[in-house]
Amino acid sequence: MRLVPINSILPGAVLSKTIYSKSGALLLRSGYPLHEKMIDTARKNGIEFLYIEDSYSEQLIDNIIKPELRRKAILTVKKSFEQLHKLSTEINPNSAESYEIINNISSLAGELVDNILFTKQIALHLVDIKNRDNDTYDHSVNTALLAIVLAIELGYEKKHLHSITVGTLLHDLGKLFIPTEILLKPGKLTFEEFTIIKRHPTLGYDYLKNQINIDPISLSIVYEHHEKSSGLGYPNNLKAKDISPFAKLVSICDVYEALTSDRAYRKAVSPNEALELLMGSCGSDFDLEMVNAFIKRINPYPVGSIVKLSNKDLAVIKKTNSRYVLRPVVSIIKDNCTDINLVDLDLMEKFDVVIEGLYSEAL
Repeated sequence: MRLVPINSILPGAVLSKTIYSKSGALLLRSGYPLHEKMIDTARKNGIEFLYIEDSYSEQLIDNIIKPELRRKAILTVKKSFEQLHKLSTEINPNSAESYEIINNISSLAGELVDNILFTKQIALHLVDIKNRDNDTYDHSVNTALLAIVLAIELGYEKKHLHSITVGTLLHDLGKLFIPTEILLKPGKLTFEEFTIIKRHPTLGYDYLKNQINIDPISLSIVYEHHEKSSGLGYPNNLKAKDISPFAKLVSICDVYEALTSDRAYRKAVSPNEALELLMGSCGSDFDLEMVNAFIKRINPYPVGSIVKLSNKDLAVIKKTNSRYVLRPVVSIIKDNCTDINLVDLDLMEKFDVVIEGLYSEAL
C-alpha cells in the first residue's frame, strides 16, 4: 500500500485502509475502487491522505491505536469537556459528577496506554492521526498519543504513562473559559488577547486542583505545559530546573502537534519542518534529550509514502529506521518506459542524499 495526498488520488485507485468520520461513521471501506464522489467525500471530511493499493509497496501498515479507540477517545474528551464546562457554573463544581467525569478520562488514558504498549510498533506515523478539522478535542488526543510514545522511549514506568496521559488529555481544559472569538481569531492576536490566552493553564489548573482523583503529575502538565527552559514561558516564567519533567515532555508534543495542524491564523507546516523547529529551539524552549528521543519515535515518512530525494530521484519508503526516522530504507523508482523497477537504498549508508519531503503528484 502507498500513502497518497487526497488531491493526488486518481479515480480507480483501490483504497487500502477503511476511513471513518470524526463521529465514528464509516466513510469509505477498504478494498473498493475510488470514484470522484468518494474522493470528494473524504476531502469534505478533512481527510488529507489515503492509503491505496499499488505495486510500489506491499507491506501492511498497522495503526498505533485501533481506529475505533481513537474515535472513542475524541468523543470521550469532547463529552467530558462539555460536562466539566457546564459544571463550572455550579456552586460546587467538585461534585460526585465531576469525580465521575475525571474517572472516565482516567479509564480512557488506561486504554490508550495499554493499546500502545501492546502494539508491534512504538513509532507514531503522524498522518494516521491527522485531518484538517483539528479542534481542541482532536489536539488533546493527538498530543496524548505523542506523549505516550515519547514517555515509552524515555523509559517511564506504566503508572507514570497513565498520569502523563491523563494530564495531556486535560492539558487544554482551561481553553473552555477563553472566549471563542479569541481562540478562533483568524489574524494575529493583540497583546491583550494573547494575555487572555495565556491564562488557560491557570484556569485549567484551578478547576482541577481540588479534584481528589487527579494526581500531582497530571496537574503539573496542565499548569506548566507552556513553560520554557529559558524562563520566557507562561504562566509563571519557570526556568528549566523548576519545570516538571512531565510538563517538559508534553510541551514538546503539544508544540509539534500544533505546528503540524492547520490553525485559524496559519497553515500547518510539514512534519520534517516541525522537527527542525523543535531542534532549533532546544535549550531555549525544550529539553535536548527529550527532543532527541522524540525524533527517534515520530515518523514523518510512513512506509509506503512517496518522497522526493535531494538527488532528484523519487522513492518509496520501504523500511523505517527506528533509531533515526529521517534516514529510512527507500526504494528508488526507476521507470524504463515498459516497467517500473525499484532499487533499494539505505539512507543510513548514503549520507549525501536526504529526503526533501513527501511527493504530492500522481504517479
